[in-house]
Amino acid sequence: MASAEDAKSALTGAGQRGLANLHANARSVNEAVVTVEPFVGASAVWACEQRTEDRDGPEVVLMLAAAVGEWFIVMCLAGSPAWDWPSATQLAALQAQRLSA
Repeated sequence: MASAEDAKSALTGAGQRGLANLHANARSVNEAVVTVEPFVGASAVWACEQRTEDRDGPEVVLMLAAAVGEWFIVMCLAGSPAWDWPSATQLAALQAQRLSA
C-alpha cells in the first residue's frame, strides 16, 4: 500500500473482496467475524471464521487480514487438522517479521 494508513483502511470490507473457490463442493454453514488481537508487527487485524460442510464432513476456514506497516496481508487457512487462532496468528506474525526484515 502507499502508507500504513492505507494498509489499515484496506481492512474495511476485507471479507467482501475474497475470490470464490469455483472447485469447492462445500456449503457454508456459518460465518462470523471474530475478535483477534493484533499479533506482533500488526497495527490492526480483521478475522473471520467460516464453518462449511462437504461430502467429507465439517471443516473450519480461518481468514485473517492485517495491516503490517505499509503492507496488507491476507491469509486463508483450512485443512485437516483444523487450524486454530493462536496458530494462525503465530504464522501471520512470522510473515510480518519477514516483511520487515
